[in-house]
Amino acid sequence: MELVATRYKRLLWDWTLGGLPGWLYLPGLMTKWSHRIDLDNLSDAAGKFKPGQLVDVLLDGEQLLTKSLDIPIAAKGSLHKVVEVNLRQSLPQGGADLVWTYGIKERNGSKLNVLVHLMRKRDLDALTHRASESGTQIRTVRVAGMLDAPPLLDKRNKTDRPLKVWAAIMLALLASCVGTFWWQHQQTIRALNAELDSLQVLASAIGDEVISLRSSLSEAQTNAASERSEFEQFVAEHRRLPLLLDLTNTLTDDTWISEFELLGDELLLTGFTGDDVATVIEELSRLDDVSKVVLDGPVSFDRASQKNRFSFLLSLETARE
Repeated sequence: MELVATRYKRLLWDWTLGGLPGWLYLPGLMTKWSHRIDLDNLSDAAGKFKPGQLVDVLLDGEQLLTKSLDIPIAAKGSLHKVVEVNLRQSLPQGGADLVWTYGIKERNGSKLNVLVHLMRKRDLDALTHRASESGTQIRTVRVAGMLDAPPLLDKRNKTDRPLKVWAAIMLALLASCVGTFWWQHQQTIRALNAELDSLQVLASAIGDEVISLRSSLSEAQTNAASERSEFEQFVAEHRRLPLLLDLTNTLTDDTWISEFELLGDELLLTGFTGDDVATVIEELSRLDDVSKVVLDGPVSFDRASQKNRFSFLLSLETARE
């Protein structure tokens, strides 16, 4: 039964983490992607592994083989290759049965003191086997205190695939959101440009209509002025004959008019009279259309006609339109 339960847990683990469902929901829901396990002794590993966990194992460096190397500081740029060459040359069988990691311990003058931790491959394989039997998946195996050093075992290319897929999904969603926003922005700009074009056409039409209305107004004002002038001329012509008839009926035969000039609501009369000038003024003032009569110059005696020459300015009642 225990063997069946272990296999069931492994199958469930492979399905949730290694399959498609894990790619879709685990990275977005898990607050902690992997768990850290500190191992002071490799024999304690079986009791710390739990089914369904993804773990980063930290080994106590005191439990591993160590080797100290002095590397010229000039070789720092290619430190990994230099360390590898030294180990291949100094270890039995070129270190074929060992895995190793290194870190710079200190700088001594022109030398770098590099501390190398070595682990037998069979011990590492035993550790991964115990984890697999417990339903645990190892992500990395490192040396405690050397987290910046290369791991002794690194399976992140496999175990972190969901993170990469989730990151790709997030990137695709972000790109989709940005693309949607850009498309909506472009649509808004197109709509605003179309509305602007419509408003410009409308403004142009209104401008043309304003010009047309101004032209019509100017023409109407010109026509009105012309009609008023014609009306005033008509009124003047219409009043001229009644005034002449009134003057003929009012003035005696001893008075005649030499100049008759109608100036709007004023009438300029120039002539000669044998009557008393004051009497003539009084008679003219009695006319219905005359409101006032004044002299428009001095009265003079004309020797040729033996009569008084006068010039009267008559104020007429305003004509009704």
